[in-house]
Amino acid sequence: MLFDLTEEKHTFRGALELVSVGDGGKDGVRLVLRIQDRPAYMEEAMLERLEQKLRRELGQPKPVPRPKPAPAPADPAPDETKPK
Repeated sequence: MLFDLTEEKHTFRGALELVSVGDGGKDGVRLVLRIQDRPAYMEEAMLERLEQKLRRELGQPKPVPRPKPAPAPADPAPDETKPK
C-alpha cells in the first residue's frame, strides 16, 4: 500500500507491505514499513502503534500450538537367533 505522510508542510512517500509468512504450522503476516527521507525510528514507532491498536481491537494472538512429542520407540524384541 502506497501513501503520503504530511508533516510540517512536507510530504513524504511511504509504503506498507503485508507479507504472508508460515513457520512450522503457524501462519501469519509480517508488516514492512518504509517512509522515504524519514529516520527508521519513525517507522518503528508507527508499527508499534499499529500493533497496539490491533491488539486492543482484536485481542492477543492465539498461542502457538506446541508439536506433540514423538512416541518413545518400543523396546526391540530379543533376538532369539543369537546363542546365549
